[in-house]
Amino acid sequence: LPVRGRDEVASLARSFNDVLDDLETSQSLQRQLVADASHELRTPLTTLRTNIEVLGRGHDLSAEERDRIVADLTGQLEDLTDLVGDLVDLARDESVDVVLEPLRLDEIAQEVVARAQRQRPGLRFDLRAVPTSVTAAPARVDRALSNLVDNAAKWSPPGGTVRVVVTESALSV
Repeated sequence: LPVRGRDEVASLARSFNDVLDDLETSQSLQRQLVADASHELRTPLTTLRTNIEVLGRGHDLSAEERDRIVADLTGQLEDLTDLVGDLVDLARDESVDVVLEPLRLDEIAQEVVARAQRQRPGLRFDLRAVPTSVTAAPARVDRALSNLVDNAAKWSPPGGTVRVVVTESALSV
């Protein structure tokens, strides 16, 4: 609303404009959350679908291949369950206590790269990591690194290489 003067009506108009601005910001944040959640869910769901289709045609699979796919599915379902739990916490709009703990970034990178290799067998993954300790929330570090590796894999050409480097002072993908 246009604001003119300094009287009570002008003050009310300013307050109303502030409320509208806050509402617009809130809606923008909600749209971003939905977009981020969609992005986060798309990859594990696609991978689950692919693995289930492979199992469905599994008469040609060896016992070892079948066991590997089932292990992948189990890990992917655990990741998806964690993600949905995080989304439910966000939707409740409750503050979530983040527990920081000492962890080995190089070991998390190794797990993330191993998952990515299973999900994208047409790419090469090159991990160079030195033992690196940090204090952080393990699930959040895992998710952040998984997103970086997934995006690098998604935009790599077929047969390309995704390089992950962990040093004592930096992480790069």
